[in-house]
Amino acid sequence: MVTDDFSQALSALLHCEHADNGIEPKNALLMYAGMRVIMSAIEAGIGWQECNDVFWSLRKRIWAGPIQFVLRDPVQQPARRTALLRNILAVPNTTTLNTSSNWLAAASDIFGCEPLVAHSSPTELGSVLIADCRNQSYYDSVAYLICRTPGNPTPKRLSECFANFHELEPVTVYTVPLFGNADNVPEWRDALVVWHLQSQNIQKSHRYLDICYSNESAGLASQIRSSLAECGIKVELSSEA
Repeated sequence: MVTDDFSQALSALLHCEHADNGIEPKNALLMYAGMRVIMSAIEAGIGWQECNDVFWSLRKRIWAGPIQFVLRDPVQQPARRTALLRNILAVPNTTTLNTSSNWLAAASDIFGCEPLVAHSSPTELGSVLIADCRNQSYYDSVAYLICRTPGNPTPKRLSECFANFHELEPVTVYTVPLFGNADNVPEWRDALVVWHLQSQNIQKSHRYLDICYSNESAGLASQIRSSLAECGIKVELSSEA
């Protein structure tokens, strides 16, 4: 990006930030994330026009809040990857990395995520492992949430997984398929509270979380949303990303 491109990109960011003539914390978040995008574009030699497209995508995502429930299959109907944003699909796995999760099997087939064969010893509950995708049209990487023990589908220490998500430059959007059942609502609530509280820190505000649910799991999504509302956290159910 040359000097003229930088000026154009900054002007485009300011225009996007003042689109509604409002002054609120979300505008500051957009400026913070937008400047990170510009710096990454400079390093990558990307022009201001591409930056402008990213600014408007960011605006839409920031205004939705740090957590968003989306009615979509993240594997069979993945959102097209946006340039300059890091997109990571997060799926559950076991401490021995031998899960039979349908999500992981489908992700491996479609996106070509690595099986992490190098990790031969058991991993700890609450940890997160990152594997690159060979097909990066939709996701840069797949994150393995170590939240299950072999033979037991009940998620455990999901809060620690969410606390251990990696921050990648310049902005990271994590997509997590909703899994579990009504008994797991407290586990999900606590994990999302952790995410929400971390997002209040400006230095953590460039991470966003999309929880994808299906028609079959809409009831579970609604229960989690109600549980979060009791904690003072409002999260909307969206029919599109």
